[in-house]
Amino acid sequence: MKALACFAFILLGACSFLGSHAKVGGSSDTSSAGSPGAREMPTRVGDEPAPSTKVYLEADEIRSLRGLTVEQAKARAKKLGFTGKVEVRTEDEFVEGCKPATVCSATSETGSSTAIQLDRLMLLYTNKALDIAAPSD
Repeated sequence: MKALACFAFILLGACSFLGSHAKVGGSSDTSSAGSPGAREMPTRVGDEPAPSTKVYLEADEIRSLRGLTVEQAKARAKKLGFTGKVEVRTEDEFVEGCKPATVCSATSETGSSTAIQLDRLMLLYTNKALDIAAPSD
């Protein structure tokens, strides 16, 4: 009976109740987990994290591109998983609060600023130059 019980515990990674300090799948340190004989469980097949299924940049990620230079925005998008093409355009109107040579907004090719597919086109918009002219007489 003791052998059958030990076999069951071996499957779980430890057999310390027999006082053997036996360890399957790791060190024989008996001090882990705060109790004598406690053992670390071996990693089992199926415990690996699932591969990423992310297919979009989300709204908060898109907003994080604002205020960056175009090159910084491209680098951040790539770090976030974006693999598509980037086009830089100028806003149609001057955007107050958006510094020159920085990204004011980013959208998908369809105009969405809430989700951009990782492998599609992303449009980065910079501010329109503000033309200030002296009044004509």
